Amino acid sequence: MIEVDSLHRRFGTVHALRGLSFSVGPTGVWGLLGPNGAGKTTTLRILSGTLGADAGRVRVGGLDPCEPAARVRLGTLPQRSPLPSDLSVREYLAFRCALAGVPASERPTAIARELARCGLDSVRDRLCGALSSGFRQRAGLAASLVHTPRVVLLDEPSAGLDPVQAPAFRALLRDVGQSALVLVSSHVLAEVEQSCEGAVLMDHGATVAQGTLAELRAIGADDAAFVIEWQGARPNLGEGWREANPETLDGGWCRLRARSALPDAQDRLARAVQGGGRLVRRIEREPDALEAVFARLVGGKR
Repeated sequence: MIEVDSLHRRFGTVHALRGLSFSVGPTGVWGLLGPNGAGKTTTLRILSGTLGADAGRVRVGGLDPCEPAARVRLGTLPQRSPLPSDLSVREYLAFRCALAGVPASERPTAIARELARCGLDSVRDRLCGALSSGFRQRAGLAASLVHTPRVVLLDEPSAGLDPVQAPAFRALLRDVGQSALVLVSSHVLAEVEQSCEGAVLMDHGATVAQGTLAELRAIGADDAAFVIEWQGARPNLGEGWREANPETLDGGWCRLRARSALPDAQDRLARAVQGGGRLVRRIEREPDALEAVFARLVGGKR
């Protein structure tokens, strides 16, 4: 689990973190989301123990991240993975095993596991300096996982991945999240929406909101979107609704999307479509995209 309480950090006159607080875990994939300059990388550096805080309390797996025991439990992937150009992928993973204290007898199994899991078998003997950007990201991730950490910190991990590699990478993160806590920093909200079960939204060094994706959509929604499908006469929704033009579907069905800020919108919608010889097969609330939710939560603060 990661616990952050009232975290502050200054760089000269720049107040990068301003009382940041959140807690996530103990397992799963969570996003640390915010626009550029929100303080995400500074937060990850403090969580990894490579940067100290000016004030506040941080615990990673119950330990101060500066303690050697905490670092053994931690895997990190910076935005620019610092791979040694003169080592092969397999040699680099062996080095990282030794650095993390993995027993020599267990290292071949650990290396083989991450080469396979991260899709690196085909380049295992290639020098890291000769890897493409996508394979560099995979090698960096494998190095962060080879010692089976309990917490994994990833800073913009999808950078350099092409559209073919990205879905496999997201699936890999979800697999790791079954037994460890993965915290993914990103400003690409649509990408995180496909990988994470929840997120911490931050801006200007402070927490804006935290929760599962469903909870965040509920927090950020100033109205709700619904979709209705029916046969027969168009229903009259009454006042308090914004309606799109109906769509005509196969088999005589129609579809209408509408939004409302009414507190009992779904009940009103159900009553409006009843009767009139109308056949209804769908009344459903549609989730807002996380990007739209974040824009509403942060928009007035920038």
